[in-house]
Amino acid sequence: MFCRKCGKKFEGNFCPGCGTLVKDINKPENNSIEIKYSESSYSNMQTKKKGGFFKFLIAIFIIIVYVYAVQLNNEKVETSNQVKGNNVIADVTEYSRISAKELKSMLGKPDDRIEWVNKTSMGNFNLVTYSYDIDNMHYEFIFSDDAVIRLTLYSEKYWAGSGKDFKYTKKKKEDILSLFCITSSSDAKIVADTGYAYRISSVSENVADVWLTGINSDTNTFDSVKITYNLDYFN
Repeated sequence: MFCRKCGKKFEGNFCPGCGTLVKDINKPENNSIEIKYSESSYSNMQTKKKGGFFKFLIAIFIIIVYVYAVQLNNEKVETSNQVKGNNVIADVTEYSRISAKELKSMLGKPDDRIEWVNKTSMGNFNLVTYSYDIDNMHYEFIFSDDAVIRLTLYSEKYWAGSGKDFKYTKKKKEDILSLFCITSSSDAKIVADTGYAYRISSVSENVADVWLTGINSDTNTFDSVKITYNLDYFN
């Protein structure tokens, strides 16, 4: 026979030219690669697979928690809007005397910020107004000494010139307070009722004064409301 490696003719089990065994010569060539894993490498592969699966479970858990938190927050807002009726405009009690930092954590960065001086018979006060456009309404928060002392809400129609005014459905104007989640105290009293404007003072523990303007008794609507938390800065 002839050696397939060196081509030398020979007899026996070994090629005298290159020393190759006959069984190696006759063995067909195999171009495939055989991969052998040691016990330690196999263990590492299994550990990585388990680690990847564990990370996947954590990601799923985080997504579930996030979805639940969003749903819980929506339910909280919906519940708040159902206090004393289904036509709540805003819960203004949660803004009473809070700081600018607290307001930003609730509503984010304001759309506008203006510093100004309010000249009153009691003196001049340096004030700051933060403005927000939320849910087709315009909010103006007035600060003094880093505390909200007044919130003015303007309807979409009043502020943008189109859309709708605020609507109330109760027969008694005192019940308009329920639209802002305000519960009046026994000391609350009406100080103005002109048909166009309506004002209540000493409203509650958290709200000093509520002043509605632009009232239309034919349509049961109004276009703005001033919620004052501290009257020391206003006439």
